[in-house]
Amino acid sequence: MQTIDCRNFKEVLDSYLSDELAVETNHAVMRHAEHCAGCRSEMGARRKLRGVLREAVTATTATPEFRNRLRERLRAEASADVSARPAVKKPGRESLFAKWFGQFSMPQLAMAMAAVLVVIVGSAYLFSSSNQAQAATLSPAILQQAAGDHDHCAAFWRSLTQSETDPIHNVETYDPSLQDLGKHSPHKALGLKFHYAHVCSEGERKFVHLIYSRGDDLLSLLVTQRNAQAMKDGVVPTDDGGKAGLQRELGLMGQYTVSAFQTSRHVVLLVSSLDEQTQQIFVEKLAQPISNLLRQRGK
Repeated sequence: MQTIDCRNFKEVLDSYLSDELAVETNHAVMRHAEHCAGCRSEMGARRKLRGVLREAVTATTATPEFRNRLRERLRAEASADVSARPAVKKPGRESLFAKWFGQFSMPQLAMAMAAVLVVIVGSAYLFSSSNQAQAATLSPAILQQAAGDHDHCAAFWRSLTQSETDPIHNVETYDPSLQDLGKHSPHKALGLKFHYAHVCSEGERKFVHLIYSRGDDLLSLLVTQRNAQAMKDGVVPTDDGGKAGLQRELGLMGQYTVSAFQTSRHVVLLVSSLDEQTQQIFVEKLAQPISNLLRQRGK
């Protein structure tokens, strides 16, 4: 009785799925799969992949005449390519590519071509996604400006205790769409104390600045325009900002962590000197809900 181990199983699996093995070997493959969960899972995954590729290939039906013409055209082009080279082709000898091509039936060739297509499309998608993420990277300058604004402004206004429902000072002349941010801030559930909200500037950049504290720690929620100066490559993406994800810089000005989300029109930043883990909690519970709100509004 023939036996198969895991290594042999993987070597013959594709041949098994293509029904190319002897009956005895088929039985050995099946016996091994019955007792090996890992190989059984591998068989299922490969069978599923083959099914997906088969559906992609057979979605458009080609006539026998078309397949024959395609085969002959490829063979002719392969022969012409070889004959154009400096080496002299011996009479009666078929080109290496044509020989290789002739080994395969049309379904096998279609499967191979579909597999190559999947790899190409997948690679293009990953490359595109990488480029999109890179294109949405914020400029280091805006993160530094946010840290500077927190450092210069938050401590100055800490003595105030304003209501979060009060109007944001000077917001009408900067960006009226941000005037009710304080009302939507979930700071109370986080044990934060609200102090003051106003429009301020750091260098040439303006922020809507909401100031909170937790004990001796100060936190600044800052919202600013998502313009060319905010982006690392100087170009504003056309998406809603969701693909950019979270950007974070540690140790700015020697002590501050700046975390940022983007929307289509704004950048929402949280600045503090909290430890990394605590900062992450407040980013998820304070800054992210505000950015989601603005994204829902198309802001």
